Amino acid sequence: MTRLSQGLPLNAFSNPAAPSLFSLDPTFRDPYFQHWNFGIQRNLGFNTVWEISYAGSKGTRMYEFRNPNQPLPSADPNAPVDPRRPLPFLGSSLTYWCSCGGSTYSSLQTKVEKRILE
Repeated sequence: MTRLSQGLPLNAFSNPAAPSLFSLDPTFRDPYFQHWNFGIQRNLGFNTVWEISYAGSKGTRMYEFRNPNQPLPSADPNAPVDPRRPLPFLGSSLTYWCSCGGSTYSSLQTKVEKRILE
């Protein structure tokens, strides 16, 4: 496996207009997810039930593709892009895959239910 830290291969610039480089985080890990919920029901009388609940989840070490060669912002919308990149000779073809993403979800849910008896 060739790493970007070891330098570029000799043929990386055979087409200098469009080199395409891919790198993988050396601490790449499998993601995992956690889910939880809690609910309470209360009888309101007249065959009516009220329920309130909480549901949540969290994703850790989610896969993410990044472009570490993003250009710096400019106040001039017509400014050239490549000179503002950290590695201007690579353009936008540098992809970094890491397990550095995350997610969270929280929700409060409520419901009123009228039961019809026959």
